[in-house]
Amino acid sequence: MADAFKKLISGKIIYFFVTIILLSAGWFGRELYASRINNSIDSPHRLKGYEYISPLISCDIHENMPNAIFRPIENAVQSTIAARETAGDVLHVGVYFRDLNSSRWVGVNENDLFWPASLMKVPTLIGVLKAVQKDPSVLQKKFQYSDVKDENEGEHFKAAQTLSVGHSYAVDEMLSYMIQYSDNDATVQLAKIFGQQELLDVYADANIPFPQNNEVKDYMSPKSISYFFRLLYNASYVNREYSQSALQLLTTTDFTEGLRAGVPDSVPVAHKFGEQTIGDERELHDCGIVYLRDHPYSICLMTKGKDFDRQVATIADISRVVYSEAEKILK
Repeated sequence: MADAFKKLISGKIIYFFVTIILLSAGWFGRELYASRINNSIDSPHRLKGYEYISPLISCDIHENMPNAIFRPIENAVQSTIAARETAGDVLHVGVYFRDLNSSRWVGVNENDLFWPASLMKVPTLIGVLKAVQKDPSVLQKKFQYSDVKDENEGEHFKAAQTLSVGHSYAVDEMLSYMIQYSDNDATVQLAKIFGQQELLDVYADANIPFPQNNEVKDYMSPKSISYFFRLLYNASYVNREYSQSALQLLTTTDFTEGLRAGVPDSVPVAHKFGEQTIGDERELHDCGIVYLRDHPYSICLMTKGKDFDRQVATIADISRVVYSEAEKILK
């Protein structure tokens, strides 16, 4: 009994001193904890056999903490942003990166708010596909386009093709115009056909706030925008067929100067860009999924500045360093 008591006391003393050492380590203790938590994440269980989606069956992940394994990406992004801000290329940048296999992530200003502009065409796409699941024949139904107002007027990056007044277009054609060419006319027409509430339901179902008045300008973050791409990748909101088709369509967008420019041509990228001019300030963003071998990742790059051309060069630069670091880590 006495020997057992001594062993118990001895064990408690050792445990006490180990605890004191770890607590005294401060920063090291936090880093060790973050590393252990993040690297012990259970990988989500997914179905295989699809090109652009990976249907999510079950998962057990820690959402609230960035992952230490991706610290090189964070450092490279911070350095690139600092250099671009010093050069006057941008005023502010937000970045969110997420490994879609493990759901581990890292970000820089990932929760800062921006005006999403044409990035909202992604939830519009999701909303339309959700609606037509009830009656797939609607995709082939044609509607005549009669609006005379040009919703693309004033855009810096002009839509290569737009709806023509007096012509009739099937719903799936309008989706292509909206995503591939970022045609605002097609977006407005789809909203009229399906109703604004049908599309706003996507935000409510995703638990993402949507402003109730036009005075709110910045209301979406890189992290929240990325969630829409995950809805498609996980095939968790619309069915697998439509999720696959949506992401395939997003690989055809003709805007190649930003996120796409930082990734090798042989690597598919499903993405959407958005631009907005508010006074003398410009916002330019590019978000999507990069299909890096067997390790696809989502990435959202959002910028504020004074010059679209310098901002798009910044986005391409950040995309390039993220891809380079991700390729090293996700071998």
